[in-house]
Amino acid sequence: MTHDLRPALLALALLAACRPRPADYVVDAAGGATPATLRVSWGRRDALVAWSPGLGVEVDGARLPVPCDAPFTRELPAGRARGLLAVDPGGRRVAARCHPDDGWKVFHAAGDAGFMACAAGGRAGPSVDWSREPTLEAAALAGVACGSVGFVQAQRAVERRAGAAGLGRLLRATARSGLGRRAYGPDSVAPEDAFVAALARVPPADRDAIARDLLTVITPGGDDALLPRALRSVDLARPELTPAVLDAALTRCRGSVDDGCTALRRRYALVAPVEAARRVCDEAGGRTDFDIGPTRLAIMARGGARCEAWVARVEVAGCAVTVGGRTCPGAGGAHPCSADEYRAEVDAELRLRAGDAYPEADGFGHANRVLTAAARAMGLACAGPRIDLRPAR
Repeated sequence: MTHDLRPALLALALLAACRPRPADYVVDAAGGATPATLRVSWGRRDALVAWSPGLGVEVDGARLPVPCDAPFTRELPAGRARGLLAVDPGGRRVAARCHPDDGWKVFHAAGDAGFMACAAGGRAGPSVDWSREPTLEAAALAGVACGSVGFVQAQRAVERRAGAAGLGRLLRATARSGLGRRAYGPDSVAPEDAFVAALARVPPADRDAIARDLLTVITPGGDDALLPRALRSVDLARPELTPAVLDAALTRCRGSVDDGCTALRRRYALVAPVEAARRVCDEAGGRTDFDIGPTRLAIMARGGARCEAWVARVEVAGCAVTVGGRTCPGAGGAHPCSADEYRAEVDAELRLRAGDAYPEADGFGHANRVLTAAARAMGLACAGPRIDLRPAR
């Protein structure tokens, strides 16, 4: 004889769900330069799971979770200071542990950007030797490496505590390392985006030093894995980046849709338009569609050379894709685009920097007009009279 236990299990789950949330309580507290509190709080993953305890350090206006082997609450009675919390008398560091026999976990206070320093199993001993603990910036680098803190959070912590100068030192230390381009930690922002965004907030001297360092990545023999970051961080109009250097870097970018490689294609089209158009046409030859994006189309329009691989696909489609770009907006309403207006659209596309938003004031109008400009520059009769968009000699 068998019994269906599901109703009984459901009843137990419902009873657990109906239990009131236990009260949080303080286990230990410490004063000094950086006052901190060690508190047990309760939470649960969903409505059918009983309340479970969690230990956290409350410091600098934020709560930092302390990893513990559960269950641990029986050994943490409320209101009894048992040497589970320590504060650095000379800085904003806090150490906590779940049991007197456990190793210490060290935390760097930085508001909601605070983080736990790396240490497998914690620091052993009855007390913390703060003289042996790394500084905030060193701990941030080590934390990104071991995964205890994400790259974005490390930036926020250092910037909050050490300002723009500290952030500059962090970026200089990670500019050519794997730490800045690998997605460690819980950050939802791509590490490369975070690096480039932070670069705008550091002192000019640090920004220039980072650019000089990353410049060597763009030159032949540079690290391909770091090339996208370098292309987004360095002014591509620098005199060191000659047409020959740009051409070699483009070979490493072949097929890439990264913002940095796209910016490189735009820059090359401004200094070597004919060769840039040839390169883009070669890449288009391997595609099965006629839409290769406004940047590549602007490059082909500026170069003026007929790209047969792309033209053939547009003609097969009856030139329908060129219809949407035949009119331009104006004070008196839409009107047929002039050659000067097409040139302005192509110029606007080629002068975009990495990460810039497309000039889409009228929806997809800009992309459509660039496509039609390319078709007319290549002499497709079905798109309209041929126009010359090559740079003036």
